[in-house]
Amino acid sequence: MKKTNQLLALAIVVFMMSMFACKKKEEPTPSSPTGTTGGTTGGTTGGITTGTKLYFTATIDGKAIDFQVGNGSTYGSGLSTGNGTYQNNQADIGSFISGLNSTKNMGGFIIFKTFSDIDYAVMNNLSVEDQQPYVESFYKIGVYPFGSAVKASIDGAVIQYTDDNGVEWRTDNGTGDQTGSKFEITEHILNNDDDNVGTHVSTAKFNCKLYNTSGETKVLTNGSCRAYTALYGAFL
Repeated sequence: MKKTNQLLALAIVVFMMSMFACKKKEEPTPSSPTGTTGGTTGGTTGGITTGTKLYFTATIDGKAIDFQVGNGSTYGSGLSTGNGTYQNNQADIGSFISGLNSTKNMGGFIIFKTFSDIDYAVMNNLSVEDQQPYVESFYKIGVYPFGSAVKASIDGAVIQYTDDNGVEWRTDNGTGDQTGSKFEITEHILNNDDDNVGTHVSTAKFNCKLYNTSGETKVLTNGSCRAYTALYGAFL
């Protein structure tokens, strides 16, 4: 497997009265954030008032999962970026709802997209402002195919969930079979919180099968995630 550098862009986590921010480079694991940016409904994120409702909800093997970003919540919305594992011109942006301990209780989606040689080279050498049209091109209202960065570089969406035991489950682990599954972005709007994390807020709806690295399976139904997207300065 080809190693890739990953830029993990992180912003502020609000936890009780404490706030912090960090940035970190990681390799080679695809799109696994080690921190989050806290948004609070009717509260503050880094001193900025925000009313945006952010969450990850689903039923997984009959268990209700409900990660809510809100007043007094221990959850935040974080983003990650990276290069596709198998081909240099594939890039990805992940959007997650994660607890303060981000090695457990995290859920979200990653969008993988392949660019032409020219676009990929140009994109990585632009200013933040000029780069944003490329970043925003990852998102559209509509149904996406399921992607992969585990066994092959396939463009599309990946659902990732980390349970309360710290076990990571993804749509592209195991066999990756997603017969009868669906992923759709139903909302993509400007982020008015002005926290300089992601330029947009998106809502995704999904039903799918999740696999761990041993190939064990969980069935996810009634999945929904509303999180920050279009990471500002994703590929700097």
